[in-house]
Amino acid sequence: MVKAIIFDYDGVIVDSFENVYEICKKVLKELNRKVPSTIDEFRELYGYKYLDMYDTLKLTEEERTRFNMFFRNNIVKKSPAMFKHVDKVIKTLSKSYTIAMVSANYIPEINEKLKKFGILDYFKFILCRRNLRELPITKADVLLKAVKKLGLNKDEVVYIGDRTLDYDNSIKAGVKYILVDYGWGYDKDKVPEQKVAVKKPLDILKAIKMINS
Repeated sequence: MVKAIIFDYDGVIVDSFENVYEICKKVLKELNRKVPSTIDEFRELYGYKYLDMYDTLKLTEEERTRFNMFFRNNIVKKSPAMFKHVDKVIKTLSKSYTIAMVSANYIPEINEKLKKFGILDYFKFILCRRNLRELPITKADVLLKAVKKLGLNKDEVVYIGDRTLDYDNSIKAGVKYILVDYGWGYDKDKVPEQKVAVKKPLDILKAIKMINS
């Protein structure tokens, strides 16, 4: 029986991919790297995870730090739209489940936007990047930290993401998962078909009900 639901931020709560693309175009230009001309080209460059992009571009450690700093300083200036009815979904689920968040984004960005959307207080805690000096750890490690912080068993927790990376790390962490179809996108050849297709945020309620049935 699921007792807690952990949300991803980008691609689940907010529609942010185009903003990420715009920021990355600017920093790639500063670094004298080829800039993807379309968002689909950027999606291919971004790869499985953002570190793949760094490797593909052969960025030095100094360039990676500059990239991260530029991204952190500029993402908070963007105003991504919250996916329609996400606030309703979170408020409804909070009546029966503990709500938390695990994200690779930065805490100033997440706190500011969730507060703006009026849903910050529904999250028991948020585990995410806080500064540039943090050692990179896998999302699976962070999910396990979240499970421990919740004081629950792994099978009592479900993670809601939108990418193949989220599926893989949920499996590694041993928690249940839901992947939304409206986010950044995932490889459906590498992820088992879900019993409930989450085409829009309200479908999350159906998916949770199915998991608990």
